[in-house]
Amino acid sequence: MKKLGVVTIGQSPRPDILTDMIPYWRPSIQILETGALDGWEMEKISSLDRQPGDRLLATRLRNGTTVVLPEKHIHTELRRCVKQLEDADSDFVLFLCTGKMPDKLQSRVPMLFPQKILQGFVRAVFPQKRILILTPESEQMAHVHTEWNQYGLDAAVLPLSPFSPVTDPDARGEGSHSWSDVLSCITADPASVVVMDCMSYSNEMKLKIARETGKMVILARTLVGRVAGELFEL
Repeated sequence: MKKLGVVTIGQSPRPDILTDMIPYWRPSIQILETGALDGWEMEKISSLDRQPGDRLLATRLRNGTTVVLPEKHIHTELRRCVKQLEDADSDFVLFLCTGKMPDKLQSRVPMLFPQKILQGFVRAVFPQKRILILTPESEQMAHVHTEWNQYGLDAAVLPLSPFSPVTDPDARGEGSHSWSDVLSCITADPASVVVMDCMSYSNEMKLKIARETGKMVILARTLVGRVAGELFEL
């Protein structure tokens, strides 16, 4: 039986993400989950130092609470997660985050980084097109804009919380736009492609955007799910 090790930058498990990915995987695959913030109390998370210019990541805790934290604070925890999954004989390690992972993060088994998969796909298929990037928080927009436009893409960024209910047009997360505002911006923009650049965005959200704007929508979690599925054909 093949084992897939899964790392969330928040707390495990994350059935809300895996629900949209598991259909692309063989039923025989054993999924092992761990999280960078497993065992952390909210008080510790809230006390993490944040400086202007920090690369921020949005995630969810086991109790459903959403948090935004600087990526620099979880490097050691990510290494712990990888080691834990290696020790459990995982065949591959998959990260449930489209943010940039530490360059020094290493493993003796192959690792799947959603950022590289998502950006590589978009760059290969839409090298000359204008694209709209959705990211969870307005504070992430500058970094996300730089990461996408460094490849010569014409990318604009909009903030939409992945935890905003799709049934409430006025729902908005802290630091993000409402559904109605984002849909209006997408509809008005000349871009024909929308990229949902966060693993917490769901297939339900993708279908809502595609249906109401008529634009092509690329969802990180299902794209990465399909790629991961290719590794378990044998």
